[in-house]
Amino acid sequence: MSIEVVVVGDTEFKARIDRMPAAVHDSLVRRISKLSIDLQMKVRNEKLSGQVLKNRTNKLRDSINEYVTDEGTIITGVVGSDTSKAKYGHAHEYGFQGVVQVPAHVRHITQAFGRPIAPTEVNVSAHSMKMNLPERSFLRSSLHEMEGAITEGLTEAVGEAIA
Repeated sequence: MSIEVVVVGDTEFKARIDRMPAAVHDSLVRRISKLSIDLQMKVRNEKLSGQVLKNRTNKLRDSINEYVTDEGTIITGVVGSDTSKAKYGHAHEYGFQGVVQVPAHVRHITQAFGRPIAPTEVNVSAHSMKMNLPERSFLRSSLHEMEGAITEGLTEAVGEAIA
């Protein structure tokens, strides 16, 4: 007694298996790019618009950038603050306690000793100042809040690529 097996479509099946790593990679790059943009928008539109910090000048919000690096086997999505645009982002994210040097500057005042006065400019000398800034995370807290959506998105991307 003998059993004969005939495989139909083996060439097509092998070709599909061979294409799978590239398809998964490309799908992950696209999804990580989208998730990075979603995280960037969450930070800008929620955390830096009143949830954690109130917006005054747009400098910190405008400093939030995102990019994706693809090194073949490692795909990284990065969302962060450009410190050349807003040096104080790190201090808000992690908190700060210490002494800072305040440069000489001109201050505009409209009251003195609790009473209103005509707007006046006053020269302030350089001085040191103790600071105790509490941690007000806007980046790490956003990432934590999106953790489930990120995991789900990456799982879907792989599933779509191998389907």
